[in-house]
Amino acid sequence: MNQATGRTVLVVEDQDEVRTLVMRTLADEGYRVLTACDGIEALEVLEADPEVSLVVSDLVMPRMDGFELANHLSKRVPSPLMLFMSGYGDHHTEIQHPYLQKPFAPATLCREVQRLLLPAQNQA
Repeated sequence: MNQATGRTVLVVEDQDEVRTLVMRTLADEGYRVLTACDGIEALEVLEADPEVSLVVSDLVMPRMDGFELANHLSKRVPSPLMLFMSGYGDHHTEIQHPYLQKPFAPATLCREVQRLLLPAQNQA
């Protein structure tokens, strides 16, 4: 059985093209993918579907950025499973979660998502 089967990933990205590319890449790997345009919408999606295994989020977004989203999630879950992505190279030193520098190859994204979800998969 594919390790991705049954796992839900929420992709939070304000750029339509990037959100679609990440969504399709993960869906092709067998993940169930939900999407949001910013942190506020992500919180709404998570409220409606709490079975999300991983949040893949851009850092710089309007209304609520990735830092604020992580802060909100950490109040709900002690250690939320998150992967950040950003085209701005100076942000990665400020975050406590794994990080991908844009642009990245689809294979790099898949490897990192699989690596992050592997410990959770082994506990399930």
